[in-house]
Amino acid sequence: MSVIMEHQGPTPHTLDPTPHTLDPAALTQGPTPHTLDPTPHTLDPAALTQDLTPHTQDDDGSGLLDMLALAAENDTLKMQVAKLIIENEALLRERATQTNKEEEQREDFGVSFLQHSKDSFVYYTGFTGEQFEVLYDFLIPVRARVLPFTMTRNVGSQNRMSMEDQLLLVLIKLRQSFDFMHIGNLFKISHQDASSLFNNWINYMFFRCSSINMWPHRDTIIEMMAEHFKKEFPNTLLILDSTEIKI
Repeated sequence: MSVIMEHQGPTPHTLDPTPHTLDPAALTQGPTPHTLDPTPHTLDPAALTQDLTPHTQDDDGSGLLDMLALAAENDTLKMQVAKLIIENEALLRERATQTNKEEEQREDFGVSFLQHSKDSFVYYTGFTGEQFEVLYDFLIPVRARVLPFTMTRNVGSQNRMSMEDQLLLVLIKLRQSFDFMHIGNLFKISHQDASSLFNNWINYMFFRCSSINMWPHRDTIIEMMAEHFKKEFPNTLLILDSTEIKI
């Protein structure tokens, strides 16, 4: 007897013919909902501010911050002081510049300076401004730009003074007899130059004035003579006034 063996595969699933019944209560069961607790919760203020409180350093860290703050303040003060020093120097330079401008604009002592005051001109020289001009025109007829005489020594300040001012120097010495140190200070020259200018001008003035005829003509004297004097002293043309000194 022969046995035929069939190939065995996977066992097929069979449906259970027994009908299943559904429980309605089981269908309605779902996840249990969460309910809110109606009890009110109270907040602790200390707990709220606990996390907001800034963290501070310990004692050693606080001292370091104070030192850094003082160092920063010190640097700020140094910068302010440096700024004030610079501003002060700028003001000093501006003031010095203004002073120099005023000195440059200020007129130096001389003929042009004294021309503004008639009394001052007479005080220093004994002449008015017009009389001074007449004398200068006589001494320097052509209004030369150079002296008509040669200095006996080199006078460094000669070129810095006009010839009018040099003549003014001589007249001040004759009128007021100031020492040469004071005259030099007036004209801003050395006392040696003031002395040399005076001596050279005096010699030239003597030479120039010696050409003046001091004795008018006889007819001119008689014509200008007072009538009463002419009757009493018709032949008197000269009067010498002298002072007797016992020796």
